[in-house]
Amino acid sequence: CEFYEAGNLAKTFRASGGSKAVIEPLQQTEKRATRTLTSQAMTAQFVRDTQDVERIDADGDARFQERERTLTSQKMVAVFAPSTRALDRIDATGDAKFNEGDRNGQAAAINYTAGDGVVRLRGGEPVVWDSRARLKAAEIDSDTVSKISNARGKVLTTYYSQEQTNGAAPFKNVKSPVFIASAAAEFQHETGIGVYTGGARAWQDDNFVKADRLVLRREQKRMEGDGDVQSALYQARRKEADGSRVVVPVFASSRSMSYTDADRILHYETDVDIRQGTERITSGVADVHLLKDSYEVSSTIAQRNVVVTQPGKRGTGDWAQYTAADETVVLKGNPAHVEDADKGTSESNRMTVYLRENRVVSDGGDAQQPTAGRVRSTHKIKKQ
Repeated sequence: CEFYEAGNLAKTFRASGGSKAVIEPLQQTEKRATRTLTSQAMTAQFVRDTQDVERIDADGDARFQERERTLTSQKMVAVFAPSTRALDRIDATGDAKFNEGDRNGQAAAINYTAGDGVVRLRGGEPVVWDSRARLKAAEIDSDTVSKISNARGKVLTTYYSQEQTNGAAPFKNVKSPVFIASAAAEFQHETGIGVYTGGARAWQDDNFVKADRLVLRREQKRMEGDGDVQSALYQARRKEADGSRVVVPVFASSRSMSYTDADRILHYETDVDIRQGTERITSGVADVHLLKDSYEVSSTIAQRNVVVTQPGKRGTGDWAQYTAADETVVLKGNPAHVEDADKGTSESNRMTVYLRENRVVSDGGDAQQPTAGRVRSTHKIKKQ
């Protein structure tokens, strides 16, 4: 023990060989409980006038325990607040690790502030993980009270499988991992909500979705994207000229999108552009209905300023429905319009375009009003 010059006031106290410090709160609360600090060697520094503990330095296999919350590292410093003399923070360095229930963290250094219950991970590729996912970033702050982690700088989240997203991620392989990269992220551990911002990109194998901001809602089985959305999430079957059927990827872009697993609908809104093979649909809004097991398109319904194109053919209308089973597009408008480079143009309130048969059928109205409207056709005559 080292004393101040007066001789009877302790300045430092050193202990070795299984040292232990017990920090008792003035009153036990939900946030404040008895804390213990152990290590191979320990040095306590005291305030001269009050003889309160100013700091405790723990060296060698340091361990801090508070209820289910545990910090371990090679070295640890416990700092006490000058005004209250209550524990202010814990600074852990050297292979620092954190554990609380199902949540874990690791970094070169960890700082824990007792007042707000926030664990800050810095250096050595910080990572936090639980039984569902792993989060890596340059900096991670994990709030032990609200159970929310915030990450910044080259953030990469790995869900161990699509199942761990509870179906919220629109990817077909339930046993394969799902990755999400972004500049920043907020992960709410209890609600399962992940918010990824700054060039966010989620992918599994060859399928992906990119946006300025992605939100994954585990309990609602839903994903949302906002800002410069681009995706390749599903496929379409098409019939080739030789009669064979092939699967082609579908690429879609828009200003925003959402996916709900309950009805298996991909919803795209504003500046929608969908491309599958040689076909293209642009519109103000589109709903893509997916088959249950294959993540192939069943149908697509597009509305507002709809334009459907394929080589040599262009159709416009207010509403369109693509059906994968027979590869048709039903166009509705006032009027709908189809222009064929070889056969001329057609106008009608309702038209059916057969994508693989090179023909268009007009009925002048919808199914409930078969006689409404007129059919107008202009045919091109080729010179002999």
